[in-house]
Amino acid sequence: MRARRALSFILSSLIFVAVVGGGRTAAGTPALESSRESARARVEALRRTAEIPGLAVAVGRDGRTIWSEGFGLADLETRAPVTTDTRFRAASVSKVLTVAALARLVDDGVLDLDAPVARWLPELPAAVGRITLRQLAGHLGGIRHYERKDFGPDGIDRRSFESLADALEIFVDDPLIAEPGTEYRYSTFGYTLLGAVMERVTGKDFLTIMEDRVFGPLGMTDSGGDVVERVVPHRAALYQQVDRGEAARPSPDDPSYKWPGGGLLTSAEDLVRFGLAHLRPGYLSEATLAQIFVPQSDGAGVGTGVGVGWRIGRDWRGRPIYHHSGSMSGARSSIVLYPEEGLVAAIVTNMSGAPPLVESTLQLVAEPFLAAAESGPEPPGASAYAWRGRATTQGETLDVDGWLSLIEDRRSLRGAMSVPPPVVERLLAQSYPLTLTLPVLGWQHAGGGGGLVVVTPLGIVFAPVERTPDGLHLSMDVGPVAFELDAVRWPQETPPDPG
Repeated sequence: MRARRALSFILSSLIFVAVVGGGRTAAGTPALESSRESARARVEALRRTAEIPGLAVAVGRDGRTIWSEGFGLADLETRAPVTTDTRFRAASVSKVLTVAALARLVDDGVLDLDAPVARWLPELPAAVGRITLRQLAGHLGGIRHYERKDFGPDGIDRRSFESLADALEIFVDDPLIAEPGTEYRYSTFGYTLLGAVMERVTGKDFLTIMEDRVFGPLGMTDSGGDVVERVVPHRAALYQQVDRGEAARPSPDDPSYKWPGGGLLTSAEDLVRFGLAHLRPGYLSEATLAQIFVPQSDGAGVGTGVGVGWRIGRDWRGRPIYHHSGSMSGARSSIVLYPEEGLVAAIVTNMSGAPPLVESTLQLVAEPFLAAAESGPEPPGASAYAWRGRATTQGETLDVDGWLSLIEDRRSLRGAMSVPPPVVERLLAQSYPLTLTLPVLGWQHAGGGGGLVVVTPLGIVFAPVERTPDGLHLSMDVGPVAFELDAVRWPQETPPDPG
């Protein structure tokens, strides 16, 4: 296996060098160094505020990695640091990795996206056999997702399946929850079925398919299956947040029932290498790339926002993106491709569900590498404000007050804002870390306006700011809590220290 990987990597370097590039973080211009510094500050503030044990981030552009870095600890017990080759659970980002192998089989003429499953697995129930591969990959197959009965002391994640064909017993005899092609119903089990087709048509186990079709050709040397009984070099330990954000080990689980949909390991740098290979033809044909990035539609003709695996949408500034995220025991992950800018970014963590707002977080980490000079309102400047306003959470509206303090630091803006005690109480009740102040890391132009980049326990968010006769109006949506705040200049002689 090691020899095959080495040979695949050498060949891929010769064939696809224009596609995927090579090396670690490339040396850059002062502007690129400034982008890295800004992104690094955001990630480190996120790690501290959300109390994530360890995470890694990478960014690539124009076929090469321009930034890759690890933060925090891969293992709290051994104090092993996160590095650029630390392997994290990809969680549902595994789905787009699987789609790449599927697409290679399509390019080779081995599979047809619009053929029914029964062509390769005729023994399955007739209802399941009617589903096409495209429908499975786009969550239009009508296959159910997880149910409570799947888990428990003897649940599916406590068993080891020899093949994906064996794992089909979990769901394949259950009734479809929708007619194929009619409704978008997210399903990891649908990807188990997709992988079983790939195993049947190639005669190989799924992890070997991934090695041969994806990891080897793209030089993804830190990616593979999360085989729990093996010693895997550089594998990050797994953690979950418990009371007040404290990290604890989750119960052991075995993802062999869902290799294609959530059972792979990878690094942030490997994900960027993978994403760059999807921004131009080479690794995949132009015709196949065009198919996987076209949103499918349901039976009513309504777009689902999902192509062949990939989610198709726009970022917080309206730029087209292809993306996917994942969350599972001991992991949170996300990848985003900016096709018009030729940029890819990825983040992986070793904490269950942290940060919940992983997509906005990743976009705002990538933003320093995307932002161009543009006109817009000037930032507020160094000052302190007292604010009052409303916080809406779980259908309840709270009257809140606090402070916002900003300073100018090396021609940029930074500071902090307080978290109202009623909001702190509600976040603690949901096991988020105890956070009394939120870091503010910069001013961001957007659509002719501007706002603050704020780091919260749930992720990094953009808070639009409007000038008012008395000061500022600030709005901020932090998942379970939305704020509308009016700030006036600090009325007392000594303003709060932003830290």
